[in-house]
Amino acid sequence: MPAWEFIIITVKKMNFSAPITNPFGLTNLGTFSRPTFVDINGNGNRDAFVGVAFPGLNGGNIYFYQNIGTPGNPEFAAPQLNPFGLTLPAPVPNGNFSSPTFVDINGDSRFDAFVGAWDGNIYYYPNTGTPAVPNFSTGPVANPFGLQNVGNLSTPTFVDINGDGKLDAFVGSQNGDIHYFENTGNAASPAFAAPVINPFGLNGLPLSSNPTFVDANNNGFQDLFVGEHQGNIYYFENTGNAASPEFAAPVINPFGLTDVGFFSSPTFVDINGDLDAFVGAQDGNIYYFQALVGANQPPTGLDLSNESLREGVLAGTVVGTFTTTDPDPGDTFTYEFVNGLGDADNALFSITDNYLTINISPDFGTQNSYDIRVQTSDQWGASFEQTFTVDIQELEKINGTAGNNILRGNLSDNLIRGLAGNDRIFGVGGNNVLNGGDGNDIIHGGSGDDIIYGGNGDDMIFGSRGNNSLYGGQGDDVIYAGQGDDLIDGGPGNNRLFSNGGSNTFVLREGIGRDLIYNFRNGTDLIQLGGGLTFNDLDISGGTNYTHIKVANTGEFLAILGGTDASGIGEANFTIGF
Repeated sequence: MPAWEFIIITVKKMNFSAPITNPFGLTNLGTFSRPTFVDINGNGNRDAFVGVAFPGLNGGNIYFYQNIGTPGNPEFAAPQLNPFGLTLPAPVPNGNFSSPTFVDINGDSRFDAFVGAWDGNIYYYPNTGTPAVPNFSTGPVANPFGLQNVGNLSTPTFVDINGDGKLDAFVGSQNGDIHYFENTGNAASPAFAAPVINPFGLNGLPLSSNPTFVDANNNGFQDLFVGEHQGNIYYFENTGNAASPEFAAPVINPFGLTDVGFFSSPTFVDINGDLDAFVGAQDGNIYYFQALVGANQPPTGLDLSNESLREGVLAGTVVGTFTTTDPDPGDTFTYEFVNGLGDADNALFSITDNYLTINISPDFGTQNSYDIRVQTSDQWGASFEQTFTVDIQELEKINGTAGNNILRGNLSDNLIRGLAGNDRIFGVGGNNVLNGGDGNDIIHGGSGDDIIYGGNGDDMIFGSRGNNSLYGGQGDDVIYAGQGDDLIDGGPGNNRLFSNGGSNTFVLREGIGRDLIYNFRNGTDLIQLGGGLTFNDLDISGGTNYTHIKVANTGEFLAILGGTDASGIGEANFTIGF
């Protein structure tokens, strides 16, 4: 086993139970406990070393708890003081402070000790014993291999952050800065470059930073967890790659971790068959956060809610929504195109959240089907790929001219385009696509389920029968729902929208104008929020016969519900869409 294996820990799925205080025979040793775990004697069990801090006689000592249990059932013997020849770092007035960590820094298969201290130095204790019987009596050496003093309260940890096979050093400090020392030497002879303060995009670091690394989401990159003076644990996800890390903004106390009081000191270890967290604290206790779940299970299926489109729908039309089958409850998913068999038409589509949209207006005569390949990934990095074929439905085409046209469909499924001019279009039968184009058009749906586009201009649209999708387009439009369940999207402009018949859904987005919605029926109709808006973004006000809907933080007016009592409008009246 490589002697630094315990640092490169990868967890399939991170989630923790409520903390247990001083489990498995661990004890309170005074103040400012800083635990770390290592199999120091090569028997397969992780032993515990705990540094403690000022004030008092124990300040700066390191206690060793031998694990006399088994790999699945840890049990720690009574603590031993400064074992194996460990000695206190240089004393300071009113006590000291120790923050130990163990790594094989020179490739000899023996764990060496590095200890942070109050004075800001990093003290090195080379292990001159054997893998089974350590000996640290030749230490300490202050700031070896190019390491430097970091001010006060140094808290070192080591990780191969850039994938070059060498352990780099990260050292926390009292002022919160984390000092990065890249290892430019080799596995047998380390050499640390001059420190870089808060590298790789780190920001928002707390005071008294105490760093440790673990791959929290199973993507192969080492993520950063930082203890701090208020007792919280900050999580910085590594959003870069194995050779070039980049850390996201911090998340405080993720995955069920909690505040432990003051001066948290986290470490992660597989103590009993899964990856658990142990957190030291100012009160001298060690808090154990047990992993709740084992290995993450990957997604097992990917579905698309709809796999056909009528020809003539506009670019940007939603094809359908993706859903993932996964044996793990509560997982969340992202979707992306991937290369492979069945990816020929990936570039002609887009994915936003779980919505698939087409980037062109499809024409059956040009291409009657499109092949895409999509990957779904859970938040732990496990994935599943699926190919889909989106079929294009052929419609009977009726085209107008640049003038003012009267265009009437037939009993077939029609694609009617008014083109330019002020047109009158009638859908009649079938499931149609009706597009007014430029001009001020009047468009009537037919008896089927129609898709109607007003286009550019101030248009009037009538849903008629069927379950229709009614899009006003650019301009100040008037849209009447029909007898079915209609989707009504006024588009850019100040539109007047009328409910009728079935259960209708009105679409609102930011930045496109204010709509006046008539006959909105509470409990029957819905308002769909698009473009990332949520109900929590809204300010809803009004009176007995009207409701105003605005964006809370900008004051932008989205809609007025005419004749609708504002007191009855709440989150149940809204849904989230594209």
